[in-house]
This record gives sequence, structure tokens and C-alpha cells, in this order.
Amino acid sequence: MFFLFCCVLISYLKISGKELGAQIKFFLNLNLPKTGYVAIDSADACFIYGFGSLGSTQKTPYFCFMNQINVEHLTGKTYSLSRKVTESDSARKYESGLLDVLATPAMMTFMEKMCLESVRLVLPEGYDTVGTFVEVKHFKATPLGDTLTCSCMLTEAAGMKLTFEVEASDSRGAIGKGIHKRAIINTDAFLKQLSK
Repeated sequence: MFFLFCCVLISYLKISGKELGAQIKFFLNLNLPKTGYVAIDSADACFIYGFGSLGSTQKTPYFCFMNQINVEHLTGKTYSLSRKVTESDSARKYESGLLDVLATPAMMTFMEKMCLESVRLVLPEGYDTVGTFVEVKHFKATPLGDTLTCSCMLTEAAGMKLTFEVEASDSRGAIGKGIHKRAIINTDAFLKQLSK
């Protein structure tokens, strides 16, 4: 089965058996655990850019490995922050509307910031998170000068994939809620992949 797998890869990627063998030997010599690796094309994270990205023009094997990062201890904890709504947060400024009220993208940006900050300090140096999914309802307007409070709670940590419940409120009550997902990345590897 393993031999057949290698033959398929050689055929698809148009690389030599020697090149493939070198990459497999490199992987095996790392002696890393079997969990914590996902293909970049899954859109979940970017921790094996293995044998080139499927569907791309890159055919050269490229690996970027990392160990599983555990943030499950943060599950169920709420992180929140408040700030004043200013003109720079308005729909008119964001060009998402013509009124001087809190823009939906401004609310979503603050929600995303809460999720980012809630896990940032527990990540090893050189790692960060990127947004992969947003589904948010904005059901009430907020005037400029009011106080915006956004909160998030990590509801699931599945490997490198993080799922948050997010909520926003002003002085009069709830104004928005939804789901936001992020993926833990190695920043250097992530940027290197983008430049290829």
C-alpha cells in the first residue's frame, strides 16, 4: 500500500523516486508524533504543505512540520473588551452604508480581535492565528459615542482549528452574535508559502 501511494505521488507530481525518498526520509527522521498535521489545501490550517499544494502549479515537495499546540484549557472561558464607538467605526467611514452608526464590518473586526487576543498569549513564539470562517448577525444599530462591548468564548479546539462564539452589545443591550473560526499557524511558514 505504501509503495502504491509513493507511485501515485511520483506520477502526479512528476518528481523522481530519489526526490520523494529524500522527503520521506526527512519526515521519518524527525520522529514527530502522528497528530497535529493537516494539509494546507484543507483550508483548516497550514502545517504540511506536503508535496506541493494540490491544484497549484507547484510540484516540488515542501514540508513544514510542527507539533500539536494544545489550547483546550481555554475552552469555555469568556474574553471581553469594551471601547467607545468613534467616527472611524461608522458605516459611512467603512463605506458599508451612509449613516453615522456602528458599521457591521467594524463590529465584526472587534469580534475577531477578541478571538485573536484570547489565545495569542498562550501560543509559542512564532505562531499566530488567522481567521477562516465568520457567520455573524448584526440586528441592532449603535450610535457613535456609545460603548461597544465584544466578547468571545472558545467552544472547540480541534487540533489547530479553533471555534468561537462571539457576541456584541452596547449600552442598550445585545446588537450582534455569531460564530468565528480560526486556525493556528506558524507565521514564517505561512508567509513563505504565500510567496511561492
